[in-house]
Amino acid sequence: IVVAVCFGLLTNPKSRYDTYTVEHVTISIPTEYHELVVVDNVNNDEWMHQVIALYYSPAYEFHTDFGLLFSIKRCNQEQMQSILENGISFEATDGKNYYFVYEPTDVQWRSPEEYSEYKKVRDAVTISFGNLQNIQ
Repeated sequence: IVVAVCFGLLTNPKSRYDTYTVEHVTISIPTEYHELVVVDNVNNDEWMHQVIALYYSPAYEFHTDFGLLFSIKRCNQEQMQSILENGISFEATDGKNYYFVYEPTDVQWRSPEEYSEYKKVRDAVTISFGNLQNIQ
């Protein structure tokens, strides 16, 4: 029995994650992608508050405007009206602010091979809005 359990654990190890929590938003990145993700939690958006942004490291190191996997942004109700006109949907609210996932619409990689890895990393990242109220 012990050998069977050990074999099962070795062939099916539990995934581990690097987890970042900023303003009730939790981002989990599988540790196998640790070297491929740059995490930026500095508010660097002139129009609204950027809670956190994730970049694909190989493209980001080539040029700091490349490699955006996604960012989580927060805005007020006035900004929300303008954003809704652009087709962006909101994920959560704290009653005063509204949170959404901004996905890049332009190319964020340098080659088809890089895109394949970029997409794999993006699809593996999970987002949780904690105790914020979900918007459907």
